Amino acid sequence: CVAVCRLFAAGAAGPLLPPGPRPPTLPLPLPVPEPPVIYRPPTVPVPARRCTVAVSLLRVNYSGGNEGNDWRIRTTVQGREFRFRQRTINQGTTSAFGQEVFKEEVGNCNSAITIDIVCTAIEVDSPDPNEVGSAERQVTLNCPQQRIVRIPVTVDSAVMTFVLSVDAVCS
Repeated sequence: CVAVCRLFAAGAAGPLLPPGPRPPTLPLPLPVPEPPVIYRPPTVPVPARRCTVAVSLLRVNYSGGNEGNDWRIRTTVQGREFRFRQRTINQGTTSAFGQEVFKEEVGNCNSAITIDIVCTAIEVDSPDPNEVGSAERQVTLNCPQQRIVRIPVTVDSAVMTFVLSVDAVCS
């Protein structure tokens, strides 16, 4: 038992290695550095630019048969009607208007836009019934774009040609 007791006593005092140089110890694994944190600001979606459409009645040309010279002119764009005061327009002449009849944001920039336009011409006959003609047109254009649109309206034998400017601009 003396030999076993010495062995335990030696283990309690230190390692059970022979005297002399100690064997090399294995290095502990080095910590792996974490990748650097790169700040990226939050992405905010850029709102789509809108397309503003303006429609102006430039003039009305009166051709064809003579149905009278007292006229009421109306334009309806996208369901919004614009009425002009009654005016005298003689057969074979052009009446200048130069009036914006519609302006509104319609759709997005860099896209196709379709506008509904209705033109109405009324020849006022008192006491007889008025003579009325109307024509509708869908105008498609890419925003931004400008177009001159001619819409002929037949009133019995007369033709009233509405000349409109349609401007689509990015806003």
